[in-house]
Amino acid sequence: MTFPGDAIDERVWMDRVVAHVGAAPHYVTPTATAFAAELDEFVWHHDEPVGSLSQYAGWAVARLTRTAGVPVTLNGQVGDEVLSGYWQNYF
Repeated sequence: MTFPGDAIDERVWMDRVVAHVGAAPHYVTPTATAFAAELDEFVWHHDEPVGSLSQYAGWAVARLTRTAGVPVTLNGQVGDEVLSGYWQNYF
């Protein structure tokens, strides 16, 4: 996932890893325009309210993954919840 022009963009580091391992990269860049255009489909797929726009970013990655024909990924989503959750959950 890339965010050109934003301080959080890590594309330069992604490109270094890709070059080092010889991978074929697939990048997705979520934008406000794309989100607005895909809002109905995004909501339909989630079938429930979402807590933040990070779910849209994850959805965009999942769609790219499917389009690339990759059946399984390890992306870190839900790992925190499976491995004891967040400190707020203990109260």
